[in-house]
Amino acid sequence: MRLPAPIDAAPDAADAPTPDAAVDASVPSDGCVPRVGSCPRCGVDDDCHGDTPVCDEGVCRGCRRHAECASGVCGAVGECFAPPHVLYVANGGTGESCDQAAPCGSIAAALAKATPTRYRIRLAPDAYRENVEILAKDAILIGEGAELTPSSEDRALVTVGGSARVALDSLRIRGSTVSGVVCTGDAASEPILSCSVRMSSPIIPV
Repeated sequence: MRLPAPIDAAPDAADAPTPDAAVDASVPSDGCVPRVGSCPRCGVDDDCHGDTPVCDEGVCRGCRRHAECASGVCGAVGECFAPPHVLYVANGGTGESCDQAAPCGSIAAALAKATPTRYRIRLAPDAYRENVEILAKDAILIGEGAELTPSSEDRALVTVGGSARVALDSLRIRGSTVSGVVCTGDAASEPILSCSVRMSSPIIPV
């Protein structure tokens, strides 16, 4: 799924990879040459830059899946976000700054480190057990291959409040006897911006 434009803008210039010196400087950042209607050939992803970071059968294109980016995060227009602008979480992680090489051990720890420019949280594929509260800040939880269940089943699994803007991307959530996602306070008027819901069992009317 594509992430919501309001909180997933294209990266700053500092985020973009530095072009290799061997790349023709006349080739624009989008990877195509309008005058001849063709795109430059590439051999590996390192040959591609900007909004077309993926080399696909010799042609640079935008990313379509998070797994196509070294950072694990593909943006709304096909750009790969740089690892320093992503917070990483893995079970057993002991990192304090949630870097890719030293991820934090919980979603709560990553949220505590979130800033207006670093709010994308990449969960390593695994099962996570915690109740998540996202209050008064933006956050995108990216969880391809990850599943979130509550540590306390009598509380909402994800609580969004205090004008927070949140996107849940490819994260499976289950297990709460109360609610999966609850929006409170100011967030009730502008709740989850982007969330794909897939039922694992049919809805039975009562």
